[in-house]
Amino acid sequence: MSATSYLIDATTRHAIFVERYGHGRYNDLEPILNDMRDKLVARLAGENLTEFQFFRAQELLADIDDILADSWQQFELDLGGYISEFSEYEAGFNTRMLQGAIDVDAVKPSIEQLNAALENTDMVLTQASGAVERLTISEAIEQFSAKKSREIRGIIQQGFISGETTDEITRRVAKQVDGRTKAQARALVSTTISSTSNQAHSETARANSDVLRGEQIIATLDSHTSDICISADKTIWPVDSGPFPPLHWACRSLRVMLVEQKYAIPGLEGTRASESGQVSANLSYRGWLKLQPKEVRERVNIKKTYSLAELAELEPVTFL
Repeated sequence: MSATSYLIDATTRHAIFVERYGHGRYNDLEPILNDMRDKLVARLAGENLTEFQFFRAQELLADIDDILADSWQQFELDLGGYISEFSEYEAGFNTRMLQGAIDVDAVKPSIEQLNAALENTDMVLTQASGAVERLTISEAIEQFSAKKSREIRGIIQQGFISGETTDEITRRVAKQVDGRTKAQARALVSTTISSTSNQAHSETARANSDVLRGEQIIATLDSHTSDICISADKTIWPVDSGPFPPLHWACRSLRVMLVEQKYAIPGLEGTRASESGQVSANLSYRGWLKLQPKEVRERVNIKKTYSLAELAELEPVTFL
């Protein structure tokens, strides 16, 4: 097998770790949201909202704002710390992975390069409404915190206007935090961790571009793979250009570094995972599909084949 097979194998296996790491960091952050919910409930429960005067309502909202600000500040601080540490870890992993495929020294990106990527690289975020925004990781986190605070404050203000009881408002606030807020916080953590991993990979590829002949898109080999990813699978692109996953909602494709043959260590082995088990890393999606039973082939309905020009125009898209 080739260095390419080895790198495909290592990269796809590592993607599972990245996903699990994101889930784990959300679990570490969830107690902050639980504490925020409990403090909001306790503060609201201390008032008889049906007898409120204006100045008391303003005083309560000021206290609510303080609780929200303190909670989200801690959330942002902790998540930012995880991202910074993970960026350096991912650069180290990608460097070690590449080192296992080449007979010259691989270069690890500097902390300054990694921090610059975190601060300056935009994620292309598509909201549920379809609106598209370009935000850095830190901007996305700050915007999320501000938006969630406004939503919770809005529930309380609307309760004042509608004449809801303390219990009614408290239940709605708790439901909001435990439902929508937590679900979207989990998506935010997953998105930012994934983006951090992708940025560290890209910085490692740039730092070692002299030993690479490009990068290859690798799609997931199963019946749920999108037309875009089927078309992109096994295509080769320069280190700094071409499509960069994620290419669509819930995209599972990856970019894999391709080593110049003169630097590649011979005799390496590697496979790629598929719905039907491990297969040769050299097998493309369409090649894999031809080997599948009729019922699998019938589940894959390829409606459009994307040209290289169309793929080149795609931007990485993530959803919040």
